[in-house]
Amino acid sequence: MKYNQKNEDAYQSVYQPLFDKLNSGKFFPNIPAIKEEIRELNHRMDILCTGAYFARDLDEVNKVEDRLDALRGQRRAYWDILKYVNKRIKETKLANTNKSCNYE
Repeated sequence: MKYNQKNEDAYQSVYQPLFDKLNSGKFFPNIPAIKEEIRELNHRMDILCTGAYFARDLDEVNKVEDRLDALRGQRRAYWDILKYVNKRIKETKLANTNKSCNYE
């Protein structure tokens, strides 16, 4: 994927606040809601791609590309948060399994 400032800005605007909340200990992630947000972003991107076929001029195509870059950044941020949450869940399960084995 090529680097784009709009993509990176969109990524940071989604990822950083969620990551900070997750590490605060006061926020429990809603995994189905994150997955639904990813599906919604994919749907919005599909609509934009389909609509780009009917663009009147190059200016409209550039607007679509800019919006797609922002949506890709948001989707990438949600995917990374989902991976992070799943990793933490696995680590917690592993830690709890090891604790229960030590007491036997």
